[in-house]
Amino acid sequence: MMKRIPYIITVLLFSLLLFSLIACKKELVPVAIENNAAGKINYYSTSEVLKQFSDQLFGIGIFTDTVANDLRPINSVTVDNTPYLTYIPRKSTLIEYPVVIGQVTPSYLSYSIGKHRLNFTLMKSNSQGIVKLPDITYAQSEVNLSFDNKVLVYLIDAPPQELDKPKFNVIIMQQPERPKIEIGFVRLRILNASPDAGELSISLVKADGSVIKTELPQHLAYGEFTQEIPLNLLDALSNKLLKLKITDQNGKLLLYSGIPAIQQHGYTLIIKGFYTTHKLNVPSRLEKDATGTIIYAPVDLPISLAADIRQTY
Repeated sequence: MMKRIPYIITVLLFSLLLFSLIACKKELVPVAIENNAAGKINYYSTSEVLKQFSDQLFGIGIFTDTVANDLRPINSVTVDNTPYLTYIPRKSTLIEYPVVIGQVTPSYLSYSIGKHRLNFTLMKSNSQGIVKLPDITYAQSEVNLSFDNKVLVYLIDAPPQELDKPKFNVIIMQQPERPKIEIGFVRLRILNASPDAGELSISLVKADGSVIKTELPQHLAYGEFTQEIPLNLLDALSNKLLKLKITDQNGKLLLYSGIPAIQQHGYTLIIKGFYTTHKLNVPSRLEKDATGTIIYAPVDLPISLAADIRQTY
């Protein structure tokens, strides 16, 4: 069953959000990893546009404000601890936050229960990748956390307009606790994060070449995701993968993907990237003046349609 996300919010690049860090410093509340007395958030970027940002260490920081106390950052003791996403060729890549080395399933930051506003803000970081000063807010969303619940927050590319500046959407996905799964089954959730591939049709390819479409989405629009779908491991290939075929609404093959046929696990399949080429203006450098003006430069976005597989439990 498909669910259209009420939380998708596209925010124009020119919407500015100014933070007074000095004034707010004494009000900041620290975030702890895996604190069971709070709600939990994992951040994940599927953006191909972010990969085109200048290697002068631009990234996107995530400032979290309480709705009741408008614009009061609560997510870190210092700005250096702000969650952030970045793609720095040959230096570092951080498309997920937080990350615990060796952990396969998502890790989480803990926040106080209640409503919070998420501000995805252009950041400038130092040579170690540490986020510094906020500048421009690219996207905003709101999340309502309850006791000990887990939320996956996805930053995805918005449908591009040629030579425009970057735009993003935010997907809020509740992550259920590991349910009882029958022996011989896995559970799969599918997210369409490709801004230009159109509605997607997903089918399961069996070893004999036949396909199964039952339960799988046949009209998955951009920004939509499914509930968890049980898949029978008897339909796995000899290489212990469940093979998935992704096509457009005309039946044209877009790509194949697959998930491990490991019983009683849960996975999320994310279709991301661009089906066709585009040209955008992205942050290139900062002017060395008092204003710190951001200079944009045109870049070509190549065809990049692909799939990410995340194990969620």
